Amino acid sequence: MAGSGTAHLRKEALLSVEHLDVTYSVGGRSKFTAVSDLSLDILRGETLGLVGESGCGKSSFGKAVVRHVPISAGQVRLGGNDISRLRGRELRTVRGDLQMVFQDPVSSLNPRRSAEQIIGQGLDVWKKGTRAERAEKVREVMEAVGLPYQPEAKRRRHEFSGGQCQRISIARALVMEPEVLVCDEAVSALDVSVQAQILNMLLDLRERYELTMLFIAHNLAVVKYISDRIAVMYLGKLCEIGPSGPLTDKPRHPYTRALLDAANLEHGPGEVLESPTEVDVQGQGDRDTPDDLAARGCRFRDRCPSAQAICGTTEPEIRMIDDGHFVACHFPLGGATAPAAGTPGGQS
Repeated sequence: MAGSGTAHLRKEALLSVEHLDVTYSVGGRSKFTAVSDLSLDILRGETLGLVGESGCGKSSFGKAVVRHVPISAGQVRLGGNDISRLRGRELRTVRGDLQMVFQDPVSSLNPRRSAEQIIGQGLDVWKKGTRAERAEKVREVMEAVGLPYQPEAKRRRHEFSGGQCQRISIARALVMEPEVLVCDEAVSALDVSVQAQILNMLLDLRERYELTMLFIAHNLAVVKYISDRIAVMYLGKLCEIGPSGPLTDKPRHPYTRALLDAANLEHGPGEVLESPTEVDVQGQGDRDTPDDLAARGCRFRDRCPSAQAICGTTEPEIRMIDDGHFVACHFPLGGATAPAAGTPGGQS
């Protein structure tokens, strides 16, 4: 199946997600599968970029990782421990280890609370340290994200710009010292110049706090700038994954190539960034839903300029095509794939 399999997973990963399904109920009995049999992992201190068009399931994946939406099938392991079935008090014990920064920085903040109250709320709930220690931690992270404690601490949401609100959101996540930070389209709602500031700040924070991040975006230029590895999603499935440089220098999946064509990678981060949420791909059909295509071969085939008969009947397996570079495509760009899983040179 396209994007199925675990040949690309690493045993030493801090976060490992295997065969994840996320399914939503629509209109009573009808169901919609947003994420299908998706496996990804992240090493400690690594930033994995997850990219795809709007509606591909990347945000659902991120929310499932932090347990904000139900997991229909599969496992999420943090530090080797399966957290995908935790409930109640057991789930609350790991909440602090998985923090998320959301797309809309304004609506994610409580308008009735001051900046320091918003940032420190998690510390108060989990009773981390003494009151004085919690206050000092809030002061520290505010300074780290570029918000001077004085006079910003007592201000409320309406007194901040969009970029400042996102800095508060990031500080709220950082103060918990999370094992994994998930950024879900964290810069897409911001002005271009502010996007660059936030991206550079995240890079600095990654070094300072040794962060492990899942960075979700629709703009491949943004993802390349901040990520060590990049995973490309299409209609709930994994298309391609590999180191940031090789994947963007020599994409092997036609969809990755289309995303690259839609993004200007020659620009710096301050110039990046209005990228379309959908890409223009030469093909013979419109996009179907994941459930429409689930049993009929490759999900990208109706938009793929290289599609052949097998693409309509058999989903390609994820397989290694270069060192650390994996693709799910019958006819990858640049030549033949490596052996499939279960064959010599592959992984069963």
